[in-house]
Amino acid sequence: METFVLFRGNKRITLKMDDMRVDRIARIFQVSMDSLYITDAANIAIFPVESGLFSSLDLFDHGHYEIHGDVWDTVGAPTAPAPAPAPSRQFAFRSSQPVTNENMSMLSRSVRTPRSFQRSIQVSEGTGWWSHIT
Repeated sequence: METFVLFRGNKRITLKMDDMRVDRIARIFQVSMDSLYITDAANIAIFPVESGLFSSLDLFDHGHYEIHGDVWDTVGAPTAPAPAPAPSRQFAFRSSQPVTNENMSMLSRSVRTPRSFQRSIQVSEGTGWWSHIT
């Protein structure tokens, strides 16, 4: 018997394949049936077929799927979608001093590339011996 974990925010539920219907999922997670879709762990969108069911060919047994769709308010009407973010403006530092060779040499000395390193150590236990890999 295939089961699927569906979640939205902190609400999480496990459903059988027979229950992977848009009407039931929309009611459980209080989203609009017309806008409902799910995404898998790879963030790939999965839409229901025209009958309102999700196809078992698109789902993995015990897979985790996030619910997406317009949220319904307490009266039963969908809430307005969040406003689109304002377009970003390009930011540039502006200097009150004109660029000279002296300023450039001072700037190049003060800018340093951050240095970092990474070391991986794996320690494993075998039959009476220790292995150390760097």
